[in-house]
Amino acid sequence: MTLNTEELVKLSKEMNWSIPELAKKIGVDYSHLFRVLNKDKGAGVKLLSGVYNLCLEYGLDVNKYIFLNKPLSANNVNRTKKPTGTEGR
Repeated sequence: MTLNTEELVKLSKEMNWSIPELAKKIGVDYSHLFRVLNKDKGAGVKLLSGVYNLCLEYGLDVNKYIFLNKPLSANNVNRTKKPTGTEGR
């Protein structure tokens, strides 16, 4: 997953939130969010889940702020080889 940092900054401006206020609403340290917004660091699970929860709380479209790197497969079948009991013979 990738965070759309440009849209997140835009949201903070539209809502009149400072970056420290946005970090608090997301549930991460300001310094971490600052590094992510400056592309010095990746988002991570805590920040992504915080953005997701922020979207739910404010009725925002999560797809505008978080991108999936690859589309999820519609066929979620486990493709690993199952043991047959004849291995090693």
